[in-house]
Amino acid sequence: MGSFPIQSDTGCAREWTQDGVNALFVHPNDADGVAAAVGRALGDDRMVDEAARLNGRLARERLDAAVVRPQAVALYERAAARRSPAAGP
Repeated sequence: MGSFPIQSDTGCAREWTQDGVNALFVHPNDADGVAAAVGRALGDDRMVDEAARLNGRLARERLDAAVVRPQAVALYERAAARRSPAAGP
């Protein structure tokens, strides 16, 4: 989770980020698009600095262990409850 992701537009990063604000999205097979995105990030310090601030806040909020741990435990509990008795240990 870099401070300014350049991400394939096929990923799930759009759930947390906005293209041109705190990330840049490119087609995964577009080498010229990737190069342009890197060039834009290198040339726009204001965009990258603001993105670092926004993305740092998002990471603190969404990746806080006090928030993530109960969600992970609940996920595993639901999975364990659905486990077939015939599947064994």
